[in-house]
Amino acid sequence: MRGVVTLPNGTGLLQNYNTNVAANNSSRQYVGRLDQSIGENNRFFFRYVTNTTTLLNENSNPFNGSEQPVGDRNYVIGYTRIFSSAIVNDFRYGNQRTTIDALNFFTPGKRFPATAGTDLGIPGFTTSADNPGLPSLGITNYMAIGGQNMSSTNWFQQDATHQISNTTSFLKSAHNIAAGIDSRKVITNRSANNNPRGGFGFNGQLTGYAPADFILGVPQNITTPGPLFPGGGEQWRYGFFVQDKWQVSNRLTLTLGLRYELPIVPQSTTGNGTILNPEQTAFIPSTVPQKIPYHQADRNNWAPRFGFAYRMPSKFVIRGGFGLYYNPNQMNTFTLATTNPPFSTIFTFNNSLVNGILPSNALTLSNPLPAAGGSVTARPNAFHVSPYLPNGAMNQWSLSIERGLWRSAGIALEYLGNHAYHLDRSFYPNTPAPGPGNINDRRPNTRFASIRVIQNDLISNYNGMSVVYRQNGFKGLTTLFSYTFSKTLDISTDSNSGSNVMDPFNWRLDYGLAGWDIRHRTVASYNYELPFFANTSSKLLKNALGGWQMN
Repeated sequence: MRGVVTLPNGTGLLQNYNTNVAANNSSRQYVGRLDQSIGENNRFFFRYVTNTTTLLNENSNPFNGSEQPVGDRNYVIGYTRIFSSAIVNDFRYGNQRTTIDALNFFTPGKRFPATAGTDLGIPGFTTSADNPGLPSLGITNYMAIGGQNMSSTNWFQQDATHQISNTTSFLKSAHNIAAGIDSRKVITNRSANNNPRGGFGFNGQLTGYAPADFILGVPQNITTPGPLFPGGGEQWRYGFFVQDKWQVSNRLTLTLGLRYELPIVPQSTTGNGTILNPEQTAFIPSTVPQKIPYHQADRNNWAPRFGFAYRMPSKFVIRGGFGLYYNPNQMNTFTLATTNPPFSTIFTFNNSLVNGILPSNALTLSNPLPAAGGSVTARPNAFHVSPYLPNGAMNQWSLSIERGLWRSAGIALEYLGNHAYHLDRSFYPNTPAPGPGNINDRRPNTRFASIRVIQNDLISNYNGMSVVYRQNGFKGLTTLFSYTFSKTLDISTDSNSGSNVMDPFNWRLDYGLAGWDIRHRTVASYNYELPFFANTSSKLLKNALGGWQMN
């Protein structure tokens, strides 16, 4: 183990390791565009973009880093037809393909040997060139070994989006109406596993001190390795919309809109994936590969929009609005269905003290797996998708009062609020209540160990007041100053990245300030156009030395 444990480089017993972590990222991007007009009423364009990026995810523990090669390819075809001065149609087709992989530093050709995990000598936790790296060893209050940026690597992902949209705009009297359709097919293919090399957790239950448990080689919990298996999710998403910008008078403008979202139920791209049946007694489908819908259809996604602007006397303007917005479920969620049997069977075992004493059949680093036919029953972990999985939604509203000051300057008092609901999380319904005895024997569903269910039931709220001062182009000077007082509340910020609620059955206990709550924010900026050579008669001097800015 000494070869993969980072030793202290500072003094003291706590916070005794300090280092600078590099962030050496590289990117190459190419953009091309072609525009063509045929007559005055037909316009075509084509745009092509490629991007190749390498992201280096270094870590304070050098063994826990990873590298992410990312490739993007995007092209768009557009056609605009002007039928008359009052009717215009715009059609577009776009295609986006992204490959994003994560390779740890034990990958062949990288920094460390691919066999390092095998070299630890933990039975059943071997690694290879196809699955390089270390098992995850978590020690409470200490730096993880084989964790952080490396824990779920290596993984390989390909995303694709096909989008077709068409918008027709009409001008009629005081109305500017736009209506259309936005359809897209979203595909995510992924070969990954959150525990490709397994893991061990040391929390000090034996000695009262987690590092001592680690030195003795007695973990509190053990998760077996899971192989990488190709899986994926795909979904058609349709959006239909209409909007009317109505100039009611020279003082009042109304914006009225309605959008309807129709996401088709996602399914596997390969048929490689299972979930639990409604009774949560077995995995379905029983015969694989086979494509099945992952959850019930959600067709109640009406999204009204309303906005207004009213110009008052004395240089005052009042603006406000309300909108309901939907966000379809992420496709990466459904790639986790390949972590279930028969594709990948992952077990979690727990050591429990009996009357404060470690039993003779306790699992250790030298003997981490129960013997076949022994007293420990192997129960697989399970991944599941809630049958009711509505789209995430957000109500947002705003109100502002603006007043013009002197020449090209203005001040505004702005309020913005929103309420988001049906936010996704990982729910663990098979968590036993605290108590003595074997953990798996105390689970509500004793057929399985941990059950991870994706369900959409979290909420968040934001309310903020801002004061904004703007000065536009006064003798070449543009300035902006804003101050915002706000408050953000949510449940377990970023719950799918390891931040879980205290009680999975009562998430409201965790409702409080969000991790990204910023109570006070002040922003100030300026842009000054230097006056030198702006009015010179020499084009050479004007183009070479004129037009410079400070900001």
